[in-house]
This record gives sequence, structure tokens and C-alpha cells, in this order.
Amino acid sequence: GKPTRMDVEFVQKSSPISYSVIEIKSERDYGIVNKMLVFPKLGEPPWELKPFQGFNMTTDSHLFQTGKLGVPLLEGKNIHQFTHHWKEAPDTRYTVSEKDIHANLRLEKQYHNKYWIGYRLIARSTDHRTLMATIVPPGYVCGHSMAVIMLGDLKKMSFLVGVMNSFVLDYLVRQKMSANINFNYFLELPVPEPGKDGKYYEQIVKKTAQLV
Repeated sequence: GKPTRMDVEFVQKSSPISYSVIEIKSERDYGIVNKMLVFPKLGEPPWELKPFQGFNMTTDSHLFQTGKLGVPLLEGKNIHQFTHHWKEAPDTRYTVSEKDIHANLRLEKQYHNKYWIGYRLIARSTDHRTLMATIVPPGYVCGHSMAVIMLGDLKKMSFLVGVMNSFVLDYLVRQKMSANINFNYFLELPVPEPGKDGKYYEQIVKKTAQLV
């Protein structure tokens, strides 16, 4: 087939952190991605997200308890789009005590008593869906196969999770990665500014709230 030409500006706009060349198969793909790139990236204003990983399943394993009271620890396999009780792995294996959470997480990174967004870090571009995110209610921590995103505004969180789970963003992230949605890839994703378009913003917020 006819090759698709990508200029340097397109590479810089589509991958401003990693400078990776995304997989563009046709002129149509090139046009679709260019349309998406008009929106702000998740690592830039107004989003400026700062995701981080949960407890390390190896080096923090001494903190994990089985059969004891504590804060349940979610792993990537426990979540899917719009749920933290995925039917294939609905139950958590471990808990972590409140005392150990406070001792091992800085105050600004203590998320177990708040609503937060979690997404699977380990994902394949060949699976039926690649980007899988949900809103997690207070009362959970997670392992390092999940990313934690803290946002103070529950409506913004609902909007973001709705867009993260869309076919559009899934399509783009599949062009970037193969087995891991690392923070560079994630922070390069373009997402409309929350509340900029009132009509769609409210619709997405409402639908996400109903699904989670």
C-alpha cells in the first residue's frame, strides 16, 4: 500500500514525552489522530495528572496480610472498565493494615480514604480492550500492577474514566504500546478539557456514575 508520511511536528505532538513513533497504518488513521491531538494531554494543563503505582508486590510483600482485617489490596486483575470487582477475579487476596499504610505512604499519597481512579498498567494492544479504568471508592489500596490517580473533584473523575474507557482513547493507546501502559504513554493521551462542553460533559459524568 501507499506509505503514510508523518512529519516531525506530528511525532512531537503525538508523543511529546516518549518521542515514540506511533503506528499509523493509513491516511485515515493519520487524520483521526490529528483530530484528537487538538485536545490537552493528561500530563499538561488543565489536567496535569500525577499518577503513581500502588504497593510493590515483591518489596512490600511483608505488609500484606491474609485472613486478617485491614484495607483490601486490589490488583490489576481485580478491575476492569467501570468495576473494581471484575467477574473473573472479584475478590482480593490481601489486606494492608491502616497502621502500615500511614507508615509507608506519604500523607499526600494516602488514597485509601478517598475516591480515586485506578487503571491496569499491564495491558496488551491485542486484547479486546486495552485501557481499563474505574473509580475506586474509599476503603481500598492497590498493588503495582495498577496506577493510582487522585483528583479532588468526583465529577471530573467520572468524566475522565468515561473518556479513558472510550473506544477512541483505546484506539490511540493501542498505537503506542504493546504490553504496558506506562506513565509516559498515559500522560501523552489527549482528553478534552473537563466542563468545556457542558452537554457532553454532563452526559459522560452521568453515564460513568451509573456504570461504576
